[in-house]
Amino acid sequence: MAIHSSSAEPGPFPLQRERLLLVDPEPDRSPLQYPALRVARQWTPDRVVAEIEAAGLRGRGGAAFPTATKWRAAAEGAPPRYVVVNGGEDEPGSRKDRFLMENHPHRVIEGALIAARAVGASKVFFYVNRTFTASLRPLWGALEDAGAAGLLGDVEAAVVEAPPEYVAGEETAALEVIEGRPARPRRKPPYPVQAGLWGRPTVVNNVETLAQAAAIVHQGAERVRRLGTAASPGTLLLSVGGGVNRPGVFEVPFGTPLRAVVEDLAGGVWGGRSVKAILPGGPSAGYLPGTALDTPIDYDALAQAGSWVGCGAIRVVPRGMCMVEELLRLAPFFAEESCGQCGTCLQGTRRILELLENLRLGIRGEHALDLLRRLGTRLPGTGLCGLVGAGAAPVASAIRWFPDDFLHHARYGVCPQLGPVPGGRGAGASPPFRARRPSGP
Repeated sequence: MAIHSSSAEPGPFPLQRERLLLVDPEPDRSPLQYPALRVARQWTPDRVVAEIEAAGLRGRGGAAFPTATKWRAAAEGAPPRYVVVNGGEDEPGSRKDRFLMENHPHRVIEGALIAARAVGASKVFFYVNRTFTASLRPLWGALEDAGAAGLLGDVEAAVVEAPPEYVAGEETAALEVIEGRPARPRRKPPYPVQAGLWGRPTVVNNVETLAQAAAIVHQGAERVRRLGTAASPGTLLLSVGGGVNRPGVFEVPFGTPLRAVVEDLAGGVWGGRSVKAILPGGPSAGYLPGTALDTPIDYDALAQAGSWVGCGAIRVVPRGMCMVEELLRLAPFFAEESCGQCGTCLQGTRRILELLENLRLGIRGEHALDLLRRLGTRLPGTGLCGLVGAGAAPVASAIRWFPDDFLHHARYGVCPQLGPVPGGRGAGASPPFRARRPSGP
């Protein structure tokens, strides 16, 4: 298994050679060289796109759209064309893109220049959350070094600092910011590859997607295909957090079981407990129960299990935690981050938070639970971007897999794990069974 961790104490797991991105830094070379870019500039643009297609690369930002399809569509449009490196990364729990920009900025730049070669782009925009100062500094420095080494060629590069808002990471909202306007998603179609920046063909790719593209051109699609599975080739980066002993950023081949990530790479669960629930790909992917830990990280396998690869942000919920309390960690984020452009999102995410707070206290009981269940299934797909769906998916999946936690709050106003809730309908009452207070790490 190919692994690499950003943890300060990486632990006793092997760092093998089956990695594409998180390889040990090469010795300093003078002058600076981009070997994959050199190959790409020797190939025709069509050949570059064909190699990416042969490797089966899909977007790593969450949507998993085939990268070659996006590049080919943009290349068919009239110039000028643009490439946007999307480093907004405000998905709860995700930090893989920051890790790449902090530790491997040249690989990101090389991938962006390869994309520019493939689509005939004249300018590349590096769009990075302005609060990611630890990412911006090395990226600026790497761009200066690449320019001094003549590696940018005739491609102009610019860094645009993105507002620290969840919606700002949506691809068309990023275009709005680059054009000098507030981060607000656009109606689609037209898609950015048709009419993006200033109405011109624009490729918007996630940071990891472009780093993967550089690895593919450098090592070849055939080698990449030897990793992962037939349907999901190659490797991906995972940001693992929640109730684990060793959180961090890891690179694994597709097909790696969730259990191996939690137990072997992340060091298991706090206090030796088992896994109650897991988010395999960020909130928009939805929860799976701990019994699904043997599911491989694969687009088809996770979809069949009822979840998704998403952005690779894995959150582990230990046994002994209540899923109502767990959702109350996420719901305020989505309620606060709605830009207000879509009424269903603005009202829906706030309504979810209100109902969860009521349910926690036992107010409105099973009526609140019924409303939550309906919102969780009906809200996705009702806005211009995915925020409303990302806020609803965890609710629907948590109720599906852990109904008893919700019913207990609804009927008794008492948490099944923590006991009476201060201010709740069941405060001062004895719960129908002994509450178990989980110990921390």
